[in-house]
Amino acid sequence: MKSTQPNIVFIMADDLGTRDLGCYGSDYYLTQNLDKFASQGFQFNHAYTASHVCSPTRASILTRNYPHRVRITDVLPWDRLSENPKLIPPEHLKELPSELPIFVKSLHSVGYKTALFGKWQLGNEYNFFSKEGYKAYGSDEAFAVSDDEIKRDKGVDVPTERSIEFMEANQNRPFLLYLTHHTPHVPLASTPEDKAIYDRIPKG
Repeated sequence: MKSTQPNIVFIMADDLGTRDLGCYGSDYYLTQNLDKFASQGFQFNHAYTASHVCSPTRASILTRNYPHRVRITDVLPWDRLSENPKLIPPEHLKELPSELPIFVKSLHSVGYKTALFGKWQLGNEYNFFSKEGYKAYGSDEAFAVSDDEIKRDKGVDVPTERSIEFMEANQNRPFLLYLTHHTPHVPLASTPEDKAIYDRIPKG
């Protein structure tokens, strides 16, 4: 009997701007696949991110809370304090507590096969990926992109291929795939083929 629980694929881009997609008004970036998704579904035109940087945004999405509620209000794992700051940030946690109500855990508890592929950046990266720390957050599987892959081409292909394998392997059961790309966040990197495409587009 086919499950009535929907499969969920959550793709997160890192530091994507409001106007960086064609479906949101860009006349420079070629995003035809995402534009097609948007035309077949729906778009959020009156919504705001919980933060302007990645770690608090990720904490907010996973826990369904504002960043200050979970006390992650800056990029992890470092504190970005200049020598003579005009504004001193509040004390914040250096790792997302696994005991918080995280939507991945909720889905796992009702029979979903769960996976996180790509970027974590919510503290203790080594334990999360190498010591199976991801299991405390509700993921059955997790995979990180290497630093070399990020510097070369942002490591887009490898987690995408792993994601396809995960979906094919679990197509007969409910699954959650949380795919968190490192792009377009710095460092800026692309393949020579991609660079050649944009070299031909007039700069606006």
